[in-house]
Amino acid sequence: MARSGSRVKDAVLATARDLVVENGADQLKMTTVLRTAGISRGTLYNAVRNKDELLVALVAEAIDELADEVIAKGEGDLFASLSVLGERLATDGLAISLRESAAKDARNVGWLANEAITRAARGGVGRVLAAAGVMSTGSGVAEVELVTRWAGSQVVAPQSGNGLRDTVLLLAKACR
Repeated sequence: MARSGSRVKDAVLATARDLVVENGADQLKMTTVLRTAGISRGTLYNAVRNKDELLVALVAEAIDELADEVIAKGEGDLFASLSVLGERLATDGLAISLRESAAKDARNVGWLANEAITRAARGGVGRVLAAAGVMSTGSGVAEVELVTRWAGSQVVAPQSGNGLRDTVLLLAKACR
């Protein structure tokens, strides 16, 4: 039964991600999610309690996937890892959609970003920093917080080119 619930939640998250990328977080409706996913209202609300929980779970899942990608592409180098993170946040469909939604409803999307970072980003950032050899897993709270805040700012206002490079160099120096 747990597997079935997990598959339903995975389907709900995949559907929600597609809808958020297509229409924006501010336009996400639970009725659209259940209709698009082809599930009943009860099934949807057994997977997630409400829209806020759905959006936080969606962002948390994206952060976890992003951490895996950054670790794989960063090859244990902090500068490379942070560069991959910044570039990915600047081009990711979900991050772009959240930025656009934030322009329309900054308060609600700001809450979403803070909640998702609280729940998931610290773990993902901690894994990236540990893979880059900056800290051991479970330590380095200040470094994790610093990079987490920067990653959050990248979602809202992504940097590119020399600005991204300079900021990454400063973060790398601060974490060493």
